[in-house]
Amino acid sequence: MSVLPRNPTVALPPSSYTPPAPTGSVVTTYAELAAEVGLAGPRDIVVADGDYSGAGLVVTQGHRIWAERVGGVTLRFGLGFRGNSGVEGGAVHGVRFIVDSLANVDATAILNEGVVNTWGPLGAGSPGTNLLLEDCTFDGGNVVGSGVQAVNPDGLTIRRCEFSNFIDNAIFAFRNGTAGDGLNTPIMIEDVRIDGVARPVPGSSSGLNAESGLFLGHTFTLQRFHIRNCAWSGVGLVNDVPDSLIEDGDIDPVSYTHLTLPTSDL
Repeated sequence: MSVLPRNPTVALPPSSYTPPAPTGSVVTTYAELAAEVGLAGPRDIVVADGDYSGAGLVVTQGHRIWAERVGGVTLRFGLGFRGNSGVEGGAVHGVRFIVDSLANVDATAILNEGVVNTWGPLGAGSPGTNLLLEDCTFDGGNVVGSGVQAVNPDGLTIRRCEFSNFIDNAIFAFRNGTAGDGLNTPIMIEDVRIDGVARPVPGSSSGLNAESGLFLGHTFTLQRFHIRNCAWSGVGLVNDVPDSLIEDGDIDPVSYTHLTLPTSDL
């Protein structure tokens, strides 16, 4: 007698934590956050509860940004961990991103816009290397391309994060054509929940690097993921991704023929 597979293990939601003592003072304004990000690092930057608006910020010094309380900090702008030099090992913990204007994301994305955007050379000295995103939520307002767009994402780790309302992908992480086999540390994606990835006309991308919950192009481990309402695919793969693992996934529905976006969100 055949044995049915077990049900997938449910993805964990963002979880509470106690932030470390800040390297400087607890941030209470956008101007203070911008000043902290501009300092040499790495630093532990702790942000007080509140709603913060402003232009996208670029983080090149390996800073670790912590919401003082998980979900208590709303950033209405994106972050760019990118550039040709800097410090690796940056992180974002517990932040709620709500970005509904392309004017407020980092403008140097290789493809379309991403709330968190990385690119740069491989290895030490690349601000996007070994980036950690934990316990965050991302809402793209049905205008932003991706929640995370990571080019040459050596060591990218995303845990206990939730994504909604993007037009290209929740997470787009791949090595570009010049990287070859130089990326040595796999991508780690664990406990992610995705709901809503579609163009204003669902399916109009014809699946060309878009309208997928996850689009991955580097060796990865993907565990405990929950994907809903993507207009083309739940998980898309590109490039050679040897020794990758997909485990405990729940995807449904996928297809623009079954997807209707609320009129107010178009």
